[in-house]
Amino acid sequence: MGTLSEQLQKIVPKMGMEIPADTKEESENKIGGKIKRHVDNISLTRKAQAPYNFVPLNESIVESEPIPENDKYPENDKYHDNMLTGYIDCDLKTRTHIYIRGCLTEDEVKEGKEAKDKSDFFSPAKNIRIPGSSLRGMIRTLVEIVSWSKFGFFEDRGLYYRGLADRSNLQGEYQDRMVDKNDYYYPKIEAGFLKKEGHDYKIIPSKRDKNGCQIYRPLFDKYTKIVNGLGKRLNEFDFDVVYFQQAKPSPWPHGGRELKYAKVTSVKDKADVSHPTKGLLVSSGLFGNKKHMHWLINEPGTSKIPIPECDIENYKKDENRKNKANLLEMLKKYPEGIPCFYVEWTDKKGRKRVSFGHTGMFRLAYEKSINEHVPDFLQNESKIDMAEAIFGKAAEKGKESFAGRVFFEDAVLSNPEEDPRMEEAIPQILSTPKPTTFQHYLVQNTDNIHKLNHYNSDTVIRGNKLYWHKSGENWEEKDKGKIEKYKTQYTRIRPVKPETEFKFRIRFENFSEKELGALLFALKLPEGCAHKIGMGKPLGLGSVHITPSLVLSDREKRYESLFDGNSWALPEKNGKTIDKYIQDFGEDIFGKISGEEKKDAISLWDTYRLKQLKAMLDVEKGKQLEEAGKIRYMEIQGLNN
Repeated sequence: MGTLSEQLQKIVPKMGMEIPADTKEESENKIGGKIKRHVDNISLTRKAQAPYNFVPLNESIVESEPIPENDKYPENDKYHDNMLTGYIDCDLKTRTHIYIRGCLTEDEVKEGKEAKDKSDFFSPAKNIRIPGSSLRGMIRTLVEIVSWSKFGFFEDRGLYYRGLADRSNLQGEYQDRMVDKNDYYYPKIEAGFLKKEGHDYKIIPSKRDKNGCQIYRPLFDKYTKIVNGLGKRLNEFDFDVVYFQQAKPSPWPHGGRELKYAKVTSVKDKADVSHPTKGLLVSSGLFGNKKHMHWLINEPGTSKIPIPECDIENYKKDENRKNKANLLEMLKKYPEGIPCFYVEWTDKKGRKRVSFGHTGMFRLAYEKSINEHVPDFLQNESKIDMAEAIFGKAAEKGKESFAGRVFFEDAVLSNPEEDPRMEEAIPQILSTPKPTTFQHYLVQNTDNIHKLNHYNSDTVIRGNKLYWHKSGENWEEKDKGKIEKYKTQYTRIRPVKPETEFKFRIRFENFSEKELGALLFALKLPEGCAHKIGMGKPLGLGSVHITPSLVLSDREKRYESLFDGNSWALPEKNGKTIDKYIQDFGEDIFGKISGEEKKDAISLWDTYRLKQLKAMLDVEKGKQLEEAGKIRYMEIQGLNN
């Protein structure tokens, strides 16, 4: 079976994601403002697989038509004679099970229940619905892609890494910042105490001994976990006051090489002649029986190091950190201060930064955030694209904002008398997206494991992430032993069954013909394609088919009469067919994108980007890839046997 490190290395080299055979195109590595394409000529031994892939970034922005002035200033609100107002009635049919979790009630929150404890489908007032907000988000993403809009609508944050077993060039970067490789890998990290003062966080560095040392390595039995001299064990991510004899850093043999550190052979809970110095004993993750040393740091000194707000915010947003290893959460329990390890650095913008963690080998912050890997022209605030024009632009300090002109209602059951939910079931473990997997999320221009791009590299993100369609037949967890062993990682759900019919309405105001075409283009997909919505997409849940019908309002006649017989007067007017609006939108966008992006295409769906999108939306294509085992998450061989 091999060691865990050896098994991990079977996955680490895999960095390219297979592009469907019928949509492959020669990779481009353009400079001078052009988007670099992800390498696709990957050796068979290193092809990665995942239930998702990416629609590449666009190389240009198609700006929107002018937004009606009154829509920027609601106090002047009115309907324009030359604009389109009306609604789109949509029939939605589930092709697989779909699931959107219901909200916790106030009583359930008081009882301490978590979201994963709520198995029922979203059902406000006991009426099964698909939230309009979910439908809106799904359609906005597609409008953004097909209209050559900017890349947005995501929360920017900094990510973290730890390059211990990583065989790529990232390992070298990690070691360069954390240890002195010219001095037996002596730690460059520093130790101190994290404390909150008002709204600010600061680190009080530990005192240094006569050798300039802050950090020591005390021994414990790797089987019993009992600390030498202390007579007891220290739990993971915990700390305790101890007394010890300071030691001089020296090289010690480790796995065929020497590492330099200050070894402490024993600690006590009370001071004595051989243990005169007070310090803090700190435990990291115990990692089975692999570890035999904790961390030990000196008492705090008097100086203070402020932590920039951006580093605190990124730390809070880090989804991969265990809560019991979260120093900011620990501070709530120990407001007087807690031990931490840190490095100070200056980023490429000249800003002072601080990375910190609960252990000496903590996860470092990348120099760049996700947002810094999106080309500047795809974030140009001076331009308004069609997605913004239709859906609106949120208010931000110093930036223009305006309301959207489209409104999504909840999808309700076509037959409200039926209950389409299945009995409660346990799906396979639903993991969260992992943008830290830079091998997938960033454009790679090489098949060389030692030259992979990561979040410190000058590269770009792959594009819009979408999940493949699947049969939806193999999403339940049947292994009761696994459920019992990892019960905290599982959830229970009551999804809606396949072939369930919903209906919903999308209202729009003061649309141009092109804007209406964009919305319909995203709703009425090519034959054989479907949308994805809700939870469980990696497992095959969430495939739905939408059929739209268009109604245009005759606003002038609308106010000539209040009633039409026994009903409200809602006069309609004729317009183009849905297909014609879609066709005109496609021709308009196709005519505005660059020749480089068109290449040999004859229509919008025939461009490189939308061929990728169409492949991702193609139901049968997804099923074929599923059957071939090409769109599942990778597993470490042997660990799941």
